[in-house]
Amino acid sequence: MGARLRVLSFTAVAILVLVASILVQPASGQVGLSTFVLDLVVLPGRVTRDALTLTNNGEKAQYIRIEAVDWVPTGPSMQSYVAPGSLERSISAWLDFWPSETTIEPGENIQVQVELTAPSSARGSYWGMLFVKLLPSSSPVETGETQAQVGMVVVLGVAIYADAGGGESQGRIIGFSYEPLDPDRQMLFTVKFEDTGITRLRPTGTIQIRDEGGDIVRELMLPQFTSLPDTNQHLQVPLTRVPSERPGVENPEPVEPEPPLPPGTYLAIAIIDYGGDALVAAQLPFEIEDNAPD
Repeated sequence: MGARLRVLSFTAVAILVLVASILVQPASGQVGLSTFVLDLVVLPGRVTRDALTLTNNGEKAQYIRIEAVDWVPTGPSMQSYVAPGSLERSISAWLDFWPSETTIEPGENIQVQVELTAPSSARGSYWGMLFVKLLPSSSPVETGETQAQVGMVVVLGVAIYADAGGGESQGRIIGFSYEPLDPDRQMLFTVKFEDTGITRLRPTGTIQIRDEGGDIVRELMLPQFTSLPDTNQHLQVPLTRVPSERPGVENPEPVEPEPPLPPGTYLAIAIIDYGGDALVAAQLPFEIEDNAPD
């Protein structure tokens, strides 16, 4: 059976954009990481192991320190980092890793072992992050009552996801709005999606633009995104964005953006497939005025 379509209506309100991603700051080409994401399937009551490989591509020894943190999405490609164990679905209580600090000689590879011991009560998705800090020296400098590292500290973020299974995909659209832009792009649509279940989602979606006769005159692809339990994602797309062959897939070849729509009354319908039993949607009427001089 095909997915059912639920349509919800919202008035236009101002909403911020939010897209989940990981922290990656350039390491000046000296230290390479084998991955920036560990995506693990864990069994309740069992131990799951994986590893990261760090490579020193530079000509000098590099001292590193590794720390665990929790994080939540806070804005477009942005996260807020908090102490481990601050979040209900943090992996920090079951996370172990080693070494926590070491020096990598030029041309050397080291492996950082990662171990998750999931409790028997684990269900759904959990997450956390390792900060791999590239420190300028292995010798802290005494500054009165404290110690400090001298120089710039580069931080590489490795996101860790742990899926324990047992949860259904659940989500909803909780906001749909637009704001005016320059004449070429006309306006920017924002869709706010909430993951209401206990599992991580990878939704895809589109915004259909229909004219007064009900015909689809434009279809916009929403950005690909990952949604975490009990968090919101803000997705933005301009009216003149280049369409895609299907939701969630970028055009393989460069394509000219579509021209602005002519003046008139339209209905925008945001549709998101989050992998559940039904699609979710929201609709928003808008009008494009004729700004041509009299």
